Amino acid sequence: MNKNILNEFLESAYFIGSPNENKIWCMVSSFENYSFEEKITPPYFYLNNFYLSKAKPYCKGEVFFEMTYSEFSDFLQFENDEKPNIKWENVNKEYYLSKFLELKEEIKNNILKKAVPYSFINGNVKINKLNKLYLLKKLLENKDQKHSYIYGFWNKNTGFIGSSPELLFTQNVKNIHTIALAGTIPNNSSTNKNEFLLDPKMQKEHYYVIEGIKQSLNKFGKIKMGETNLLELPKLIHLKTDINIEIENQNLFQFHQFIDVIHPTPAIGSLPKNSQSNWLSESVVEHSNRGYYAAPFGVVLNDQKSICICTIRGIQWNEENIKICAGGGVIFESEFDLEWEEILSKINAIKHNLGI
Repeated sequence: MNKNILNEFLESAYFIGSPNENKIWCMVSSFENYSFEEKITPPYFYLNNFYLSKAKPYCKGEVFFEMTYSEFSDFLQFENDEKPNIKWENVNKEYYLSKFLELKEEIKNNILKKAVPYSFINGNVKINKLNKLYLLKKLLENKDQKHSYIYGFWNKNTGFIGSSPELLFTQNVKNIHTIALAGTIPNNSSTNKNEFLLDPKMQKEHYYVIEGIKQSLNKFGKIKMGETNLLELPKLIHLKTDINIEIENQNLFQFHQFIDVIHPTPAIGSLPKNSQSNWLSESVVEHSNRGYYAAPFGVVLNDQKSICICTIRGIQWNEENIKICAGGGVIFESEFDLEWEEILSKINAIKHNLGI
């Protein structure tokens, strides 16, 4: 690896890093040389929008390479970085309140049990190559990388980058691993972790996510549930349950079709997943507000190994603007003020994670 490859990487690239495997998979190409055809051979990346309505979600570039985290860190040292100078607006409380109230009405009427409203904060900045390098270095410096998947995609004017604890799934031959991640509190000196673990409201919210994932995946094989434990990040703590499935017949697993079945889980979508509710319906306004927030983003390494995450805990940008989105699960017992505090805590955690 050299400075020329780094410059190409900062111009247009895809990457996902798995902390458990200590590997980062990267793809580099000039935009005109990317292939977006459906029938392409691995390795390639997959990026859809939240609603899975993107016509061509597959992408294969000219150069694909794999690094350890330390090798990736060394790779980034070929060039100096520059912190982006962002002029932030206020977090959009009005939008969140309207979605929260609509959702509570759906829950009250027994249409939905749980869903995830989100809000966002916009900023004014033009992200350049040196800004991307700064953000990458901050991701690697952050101590939560052992619990989260670092990820990114960009071309000349648009992109996103972040560190997501929300694993959609990993596939190793016939073994599928996913997680239920729901229930959040700030991680600080006054936090009572045991009280959080046993809190009835948090347990109910978490159970709904488990219930939704099991409903989606039970046709693939026997589901093995792990214990519910704490996932501790520098600024936040979540409830997490590991879920494993051994697919009875590997031919049952097709990457794209599996995403269609599992996404969105109740951790980022709604329960029931398929209901008469229009609360999560796709619209021009929603596309504009959401962008790639909580979208499925993955890499197919070969026929027997693939990874897919959800693009949360990150930033996204276009030619002149940057955005942070954050959401949280809402159930019957949820109170607006507490949920709003959770949104603000998550936005602040993202800023901290990326040094902005």
